[in-house]
Amino acid sequence: MSIRHYIDKFLLLSWRLHRTQWNRPLELAWLIFAPFALCCIGVGLRLRSDVSERFNSFYDPIDLSQSWDDLMETLAMRQKIAQEHNVSSNVFIPQLVLAWAPNDYNIFGKIMDISLNKLKSIELRNYSDCSDMKIAVQDEYLFAGVCFDHSQFEKQYVFAGDFLGPDELVLPHINYSIIYPSELRIFKNTFIGDNWKTIHYDDPKLTIARRLNDDSIDGHCSYIREGFLNIQIAITETYLVMVSRTALPKIVLRRFPVNGRIADPQMNLTNQAIPILLVFGFMFPAQILVCQVVQEKQRQMRLFLINMNIGNIIHFISWYCKGLVYMLMTSILIMSVVKIPWNNTETIFKQTPWYIILLVLFSYNVAATSFCLLIASFFKNSSLALRIVTLLWIITYLPYFVIYNNREKIDAIVTYLSCAFPNTVLALICQSLIERETFYDKQWSDQGYALSYVGERIRVYQGIYIFLITTVIYAAISIYMDVWHTGETGGRRRKHTAAPTHSGDFTYQDRDDSFLPQGPQPVGVKATKIYEVEPSHRRFKIKIKKLCKRYTSTSRGALNSFTWNVYENEVTVLMGHNGCGKTTLLKILAGLIEPTRGVVMISDYNIQTERHDASMQLGLALNEDLLSPDLTVNDQIRFICMVKGISWRDSNEEIDLYTQLLQLTNVRHTKIKNLTSKERSLLIICCAFAGGSPIILIDDIHSDLDLVTQTLVCNLINEEKFKRTILLVSNSTALASHLADRLAIMSNGELKCTGSKPFLRNMYGHGFRLTFIKGKAFDLGELQNLLSKYLPNLTVESDIGNKITYVLETKYEDRFPNLFDDLEEEMLNLDIISFRIRDTSLDEIFFRFGSEDGDVSGEPAVLIEDLKLVFEDSDNFGRAKGNKLIRMRMQALFKMRLILYKRHIAIKIMHGLVILIASLCTFAPLLLFGKNYQLMPISFNLTQIRYIDAFVETMSGSLDVVEMQECFIELLFWYDGHVKILKTADISDFYLLLQTDFLRSVNYHYIFGASFDTDKITVWYNNIPLHAAPYGVNLVHNVIARRFFNEEASIDVTLQPLPFRADVNALPQMSLSLGMMMVINFSFIFSNVWMDIIISHIMDHHFRKQQALTGMSLSIYCFCMCVFDFIRVIILTLLIVMVVSIYLNPRHDVQLYIWIFLANSFNGFSVITLSYLFAVLPIDPNNAFIAVSIVNVLGIIMFIITVGDNLADINGFLKPLPQYTFAEVMFKLVRLYEFSGLCKNPTISFLSAMIENCNILPNCCSSYSYWSNEYGIVVDSIMMLLAVFVPVGILLLVEYYSLMKCKCKRIPLQKKQKAKLQSQQSQLDRHPDYFVDESVLAERNLIEKLDDKERSKYAAVCEGIGKSIGKKMIIIRFDLSIAHAECVGLMGYNNSGKTTIVKMIVGDSQPSYGRMWIGGYSTQNKRSKCNPLLGYCSQKGTLPKDFTPCELLILQSKLHGLPKKFAIPICDGLSHLLGFQSCYRQLINICTTGQIRRIGFALALLGDPMLICVDGPPGGIDPNGKRTLFSLTAYMQNRGCSFLYSNLSALDCERLCERSPILYNGQVWTMGAQTERYRRGYELEVRFKRKANADISTARSTWDRINKFPVSPHNKLILFVQMKFPEAILQLQQDYCMIYYIPRNSISFAEIFQIIRKDAFELNIEDFFITRNIVGGMQAQLFDNTILKDLR
Repeated sequence: MSIRHYIDKFLLLSWRLHRTQWNRPLELAWLIFAPFALCCIGVGLRLRSDVSERFNSFYDPIDLSQSWDDLMETLAMRQKIAQEHNVSSNVFIPQLVLAWAPNDYNIFGKIMDISLNKLKSIELRNYSDCSDMKIAVQDEYLFAGVCFDHSQFEKQYVFAGDFLGPDELVLPHINYSIIYPSELRIFKNTFIGDNWKTIHYDDPKLTIARRLNDDSIDGHCSYIREGFLNIQIAITETYLVMVSRTALPKIVLRRFPVNGRIADPQMNLTNQAIPILLVFGFMFPAQILVCQVVQEKQRQMRLFLINMNIGNIIHFISWYCKGLVYMLMTSILIMSVVKIPWNNTETIFKQTPWYIILLVLFSYNVAATSFCLLIASFFKNSSLALRIVTLLWIITYLPYFVIYNNREKIDAIVTYLSCAFPNTVLALICQSLIERETFYDKQWSDQGYALSYVGERIRVYQGIYIFLITTVIYAAISIYMDVWHTGETGGRRRKHTAAPTHSGDFTYQDRDDSFLPQGPQPVGVKATKIYEVEPSHRRFKIKIKKLCKRYTSTSRGALNSFTWNVYENEVTVLMGHNGCGKTTLLKILAGLIEPTRGVVMISDYNIQTERHDASMQLGLALNEDLLSPDLTVNDQIRFICMVKGISWRDSNEEIDLYTQLLQLTNVRHTKIKNLTSKERSLLIICCAFAGGSPIILIDDIHSDLDLVTQTLVCNLINEEKFKRTILLVSNSTALASHLADRLAIMSNGELKCTGSKPFLRNMYGHGFRLTFIKGKAFDLGELQNLLSKYLPNLTVESDIGNKITYVLETKYEDRFPNLFDDLEEEMLNLDIISFRIRDTSLDEIFFRFGSEDGDVSGEPAVLIEDLKLVFEDSDNFGRAKGNKLIRMRMQALFKMRLILYKRHIAIKIMHGLVILIASLCTFAPLLLFGKNYQLMPISFNLTQIRYIDAFVETMSGSLDVVEMQECFIELLFWYDGHVKILKTADISDFYLLLQTDFLRSVNYHYIFGASFDTDKITVWYNNIPLHAAPYGVNLVHNVIARRFFNEEASIDVTLQPLPFRADVNALPQMSLSLGMMMVINFSFIFSNVWMDIIISHIMDHHFRKQQALTGMSLSIYCFCMCVFDFIRVIILTLLIVMVVSIYLNPRHDVQLYIWIFLANSFNGFSVITLSYLFAVLPIDPNNAFIAVSIVNVLGIIMFIITVGDNLADINGFLKPLPQYTFAEVMFKLVRLYEFSGLCKNPTISFLSAMIENCNILPNCCSSYSYWSNEYGIVVDSIMMLLAVFVPVGILLLVEYYSLMKCKCKRIPLQKKQKAKLQSQQSQLDRHPDYFVDESVLAERNLIEKLDDKERSKYAAVCEGIGKSIGKKMIIIRFDLSIAHAECVGLMGYNNSGKTTIVKMIVGDSQPSYGRMWIGGYSTQNKRSKCNPLLGYCSQKGTLPKDFTPCELLILQSKLHGLPKKFAIPICDGLSHLLGFQSCYRQLINICTTGQIRRIGFALALLGDPMLICVDGPPGGIDPNGKRTLFSLTAYMQNRGCSFLYSNLSALDCERLCERSPILYNGQVWTMGAQTERYRRGYELEVRFKRKANADISTARSTWDRINKFPVSPHNKLILFVQMKFPEAILQLQQDYCMIYYIPRNSISFAEIFQIIRKDAFELNIEDFFITRNIVGGMQAQLFDNTILKDLR
């Protein structure tokens, strides 16, 4: 194919995708504006912030002497207070003693003695060994210790004053360690987590903004506050003066100045808010995109388009572009939000240019879209895909918190592995961008927006590269998975393997192009396979050879060596029992299913190797899966046409043609999802014929269509068949007889017979069928006595309901006239209402070949008798009642949930992995740092710094200054450092204090610097890194040593923290506390784990309605559901408590565990109840899942971005959000646990209360109790309980209204309704044969006169029922009473309101007005008593796909109270009887439509109800199954059950129904009682052969009387009837048949039979029916399809 072809396909598919999306305006708005709306929360943060302008901050040199004095004064004061309270020294109140070791080296003693002059107010204490000194410092709580490395020194040196003796030499190296307790002594706001943090490069508790905004001179530098730098400078400078024997420049320490910027108090919250708002804002478009992609595959639209040469790559690109376009639109909106000035001209991102923000968002959208398509490529179930994408979206964000919280411990490899997730990368980039926002006027060229000394930061450039790389990887995997799933590998799905030869193979073929056997075949009734000899002049259009299909290795083959040929330009009808493989065959022909083996040729193209060419020959009308619900009718047909290569202009002609032929013109601009079922079926057929496909495949989609609509379809097929090959699957023998040029019947995956209808009739037609319509006083014995006079060995073919059919053998044909005469004479005596004779029909052939193996041939009397015995036993022993019934129902509901969990074991494993990952992320510090972690020594050697950027300047031109600068540069050079040399015009001014561009970036770019002068060296340090000051001082000391002592000199100083002695630092201190991490991870994960119930099939309304009809109370149902979910929540919550207890061991707190247990339990219940509530609302389950996700995510996000690590940040306004309240409770619990535990420590309690006067945290003056008013969680727990019970209350109201309540009123018709009735009546008055007859009025009068006692004698009574939807009246007035054991068949056209009436009776829909009684109980007041009296088989209701029919039936039996010993045989008997035994133990999702309808009928029978409402069957059920269904109906009637059918044909109504009310335009026009619907006379129905016989041999005398030869069979018959039956009246003329009415007195039944029988061949008659006493009046109009059609 050319590039242009690919582009056209891409544009076509993109047009469809975007058209579909724009037809969903609400979803489109949500898709675009959801991330934008979420990011507007950041706007709220900006608006609430108090932003004031701040000027440049320049800090004076630090007075180290004063800071030392302040330190000593503070510690002395603490000692004084401690002595007053008899408190001994501790780590926070040390002895003012500075220890040193080893003491046997006099040089170290000299150094310490001289240093003491600078370290005032402290004593010296020496030790012989460093280990002893460490023990003393730790046990005796000394201030600090100094441990010298003596390996470079002698023990004794000679000194000259404070200098080393002139003759003494020392090596130019000194190393020493300063030993401090790990805890800090000087606090700022809190001492929780205040330690030396030697394992961190940055302060994990303080953000960059907070450190820069610290206005203190030392900048919160613990090295100054704790006296470390004083000791370092004193010892090092003393040593340098001693060994160099000269005066040294003075070292001055100074902070970097901070450039003027906007001081934003919300910067800390913004740091967390922006990433999480962006990530979870884009989660909602991701959910929608994944759902849409998977739904397309679920509907098999993807496979269809692939077959039409729109491959997976084009699909991927189209979906990718579609998802990316809408994400980009959202990104543009987000960019505008963060760049618009909101508060005092300040934006959210002030320093970052708009194009950088857009670049980041664009690259993220590119990767995120690819990530979504990757997830979608693994699934074919949209509900499962939605759950997985939600969990993965959260999981791929959690690594950011681990990296953010444990920067130094996370290895670079782990960081880059985490970068495989777009969400983590985006968060890391946002972190860098927000850090950069702290610095004023930063330029894009400056290091890619990353702190130069922090190696793990992801820069923007790096992030974009990562996004692009992951996009390519995700796209490659996604395309591969799609190709693997669809089998699209270079145009062929698999290498064809020829079927092995076995006993079922055909071994000879007469025609070279035929796959069917042509040799001698067995004939007669015992033949198992009969194929008509194929004519040599006919061309094959479809050839199938030895086709096999097996879905699973253990299941029965759907197709077994199926071989068949289909002729060109013919209508071939394929029939077979439900589940025989008809639909599977059509899907294989369509390329939607891959066969296990075999060959399929479509117009000489192999469907496996030439799939595109073969598929282009096909027009498909299989099911609604190939429709796009959100396209309009026009767009759908146009898309199909253009896929087939039709241009846009030509497609308009196709649309006009087929919408007119099938009467869809008025809905051309209607969305498909808004069409009725009938209109969708017609649209499917339109799409099949549109585009000029030469082969049309039509599945049994027309089984539920009315006669008028079926006529439209038949007319279209008859019109198109001369230029197309049409393969039609149908279970209607009447339709097959009408349309079929050739008929094929299959059974159990094998072709049983095929041939033209005459051939099959000749092979299997024997005798005639005489059918009688029985009256109420019908005497079967008398009838058989009469028949036996003429016909010995008479065979009863069927005796069901009101019909009994006998087989009349042809050899007794000469006796038929006398028999018919006697029957006419004895009709009244025998109470025969009507009788009919016909030739062998296709039904008999189907019963012979189309029955499933194991089905009962003829009457299913044997199985019914077996079932009858079981029913009688259950009646004798009785069903469970009272408490036993309640227990059975509870057991059934629990078992139902267990089965559901068993089926979803894969997703449960996924949940377990996700919970494990969340737990690892939560307790990552424990894994990384250990349980009781300790600080590591840190050496202030430049080798410890990964990235070094420094600056240097000279303040004079002296030689010493220049050489010190050179030494500074040289030292950094050897350590791969980068040095910037600063030069000023006036060397007396510090360059850093000038208003230059350098000032703007110094904090962002450099870690330290030095300004060298003759007598003073200023050491500049950055306040952002933790350890910049001692590194800078030690570097300058090394410079001085090399300049004034020795060029090889080196000084190494190490800070060596001692083990922790206070509980305050028992746990690692991270950026996010344990409470915050538990909030983030547990809330995100568990809120999504509990949401499965939303998209569970057990929440389907139809299934819940079936359970309600068992009589189970709503309280029991809700109780069982809650108990099961309670157990789930409890088990998982106990695991959480166990993990937390392991983490906190050995500091256990039982109250904490109880509260954690309760908080997580309440949270789980709140999510579950909210999920239940959304599940029962009338919205799509996937949309409900997304809605609950919104509620949960919003609560968590609001907590994270509004609450830092301070309890005071908690906002009560947001507590109505359940997840916010849960997060608040968990956060408080951990905080209270920490504070209460700390205050139990006497040292900390004394320090907080007496030393700090309760001004720092923890404030041990307060009571940290879980029950306290200030910090307690009692109120929060009440809010969590409300979050549980409020949804429960609403849920109960909704369920009670939808399942248990019938809300209708008895009100008179409104004026508009009366006017409408009068208009309709006047319209009908113009048709004298069609009027509302007296039976309707009589029914109304009867119902109005019934009292409560009389109503109890009826199964159902409907009085004045009406239904309106908006302003449209669906049912205007409906009155009907159904007696016990009566069968009523509602008749009417599609959309006449039959299904609505059935739904109102069973409570599935609420009437707008009127009253109903079931068994004498009012549905309005006593619906709970009405429900167990009803059985319901719906038309479109879905059964839960995760159950097998066996499981479903047995569970439903238990709900009805049937003990297990009766439930199992009854369910097994129904499965055998109704013919779904083959799928009885398979999941319902692989059952066929006909089998599902049989299962639904079985469910309706289980409770032995008083009234069974059947809406769907027998539509879609094969003739044999239909006969069984009717037999079962008759049996249940004998048991006292009443039936209300809404989908019976006229002949079926004759068989079953005493009455058949006709609905039209929302009201009943006649009640159709059996005694009223017949009129005297004869009906002659003649069906012609498909082609006229060439040989015309009618008697010459007859044609002479006619005086001309007819030009068609119709004209021939008209002339013939005029001659033979001059009083006959033509009632109906169609292409394939003609119907005449013959008055009773003009001729006899026997004479009509003899005349037609004699000339049937010459008249080209294929089949004929003669009926005595035909359906008349309004029934005739409906049956014959005339008057009502005109009214329409």
